[in-house]
Amino acid sequence: MKRITFITATFGLLACHYQAEAQSNYFSLQTGYAIGVAQDVNQNYIQKESSGPETSENDYYSYGEGIQVKLSYGHLFNEAFGVELGMSQLFGKEHESTYEYSDSKSTNRDKVSLTIINPSIIYSFNNKRLSPYAKFGVCGSFGSITSNSSSVSSNSSYSDEYNITSKFNLGITSALGASFKLTDNFSLLGEASFMSSTFNPKKLTTTKSFSNDEDQLPNMTTREKEAVFVDEVTYDSDQEASEDQPDEYPSMKLPLSNLAFSIGIKYSF
Repeated sequence: MKRITFITATFGLLACHYQAEAQSNYFSLQTGYAIGVAQDVNQNYIQKESSGPETSENDYYSYGEGIQVKLSYGHLFNEAFGVELGMSQLFGKEHESTYEYSDSKSTNRDKVSLTIINPSIIYSFNNKRLSPYAKFGVCGSFGSITSNSSSVSSNSSYSDEYNITSKFNLGITSALGASFKLTDNFSLLGEASFMSSTFNPKKLTTTKSFSNDEDQLPNMTTREKEAVFVDEVTYDSDQEASEDQPDEYPSMKLPLSNLAFSIGIKYSF
């Protein structure tokens, strides 16, 4: 009986030791560029003379395009399976659309800044030096779009700046990558990742407003400066809207999905 107890205890200790050896943790830092997919379209229009030729051109864009920096913490339960929690910052590319007619020109520029939280499940195929892996997860994001619009004609000029904050946007993610072991603790990473999500506006705030170089913001009411995005907007011609409350706009979903390519470094411990 004592012998059986000894053998059982020995195997239990060996199993715990193996499990402790198999488990590991890591931090990784990556940077790269995200290409927008599921794009929307702006139209550029030019007619320099009132009776001259017209030119129209579509400009396809996604707010998911731009430079992305990601910091992640991961835990591997064994050599093949683990979990990861990532946080990334997207510095969006500026998108521009123009409307030019005779002696007037209007321009609009938009740019997003977005924080993304991304928990994932990891499947790793470990090798001595090169280890491919796949990740599947969900994401939550929040941030804002800065929008600048300007209009210039022969006798007037207008310019406005808006800040559009988002609701908490949900989506799904996946990634394929590989790590190349440099030392026992450090590895190089290369990764291609996909995010499917939308930017859901929550509130619009006017931060600048000029007419012929005169600041209009101090004279604007709350309704003129602010707007909230709601699922249902009701207009009642018999009831005057309060100027002390934000205006209401219908909810919308703006394109945010992207395909990102990044490189980085991983520290395992």
